[in-house]
Amino acid sequence: PPVTQPPVIQPPVTQPPVVVPPVVTPPTQTVDANITIYGINAVVAYDEDVYSQYSGVIRQSNGPDFVDKNIIWSVKGVKGVSVDSKGLLKISSTAENGTAILTATMKDHPSVTKSKNIDVKYYKERSVVPQSEPVEQVKSDLPEESYSVTAYGSSSLLIYPEDITSQYSSVIRRKNTPDIIDSNVMWSVSGLKGISIDSQGLLKVSSEAQEGTAIITVVMKDNSKVTYQKKVSISPFKR
Repeated sequence: PPVTQPPVIQPPVTQPPVVVPPVVTPPTQTVDANITIYGINAVVAYDEDVYSQYSGVIRQSNGPDFVDKNIIWSVKGVKGVSVDSKGLLKISSTAENGTAILTATMKDHPSVTKSKNIDVKYYKERSVVPQSEPVEQVKSDLPEESYSVTAYGSSSLLIYPEDITSQYSSVIRRKNTPDIIDSNVMWSVSGLKGISIDSQGLLKVSSEAQEGTAIITVVMKDNSKVTYQKKVSISPFKR
């Protein structure tokens, strides 16, 4: 009789279940805060580099305010315009006309950010008269040897819990001669306690400064009769 082999029964192969660990997303830390940028809305490029100081204030609903702290500064939009880690904007002599976008970002929470548009123009182009219409040429009443001086900078500043600075610039003009920028002048300020200015036109507003109007005076070194005064409104910072 034929030999019958018993059927070979293979035991079923059982794969262990694959356990996928759940993906746990760490909770996003949010902060109820906002940033305000203080500084001038327009700057003028000269034949030499000039600077303008900006300040940033972080306000938190459940925490202290930060004045010029915990902020990352950046700027874009215009070649020749840069900003340092302290908010000091540099307008180089090669800066182009345009709108620079200054941005302040909270270091610990990059979603908290604020931008400010700053108009940048080269100073000589401000006096260009459009040629579409004829313009009557007006002769200057000043003799050729006469000089004039002008100061440029912010017309209003705030008093913060910490000292701040703001850069001012001067231009001496004389008919038929090149302008003299940020040189050959003496700076002074009067009217309020806690306000001072150095020999380079850098104004300091101390945390103890008085509220009111400070008067910046710039005088030509070689001719004390050539002078210019600029009023700067000083008011306290309010939360």
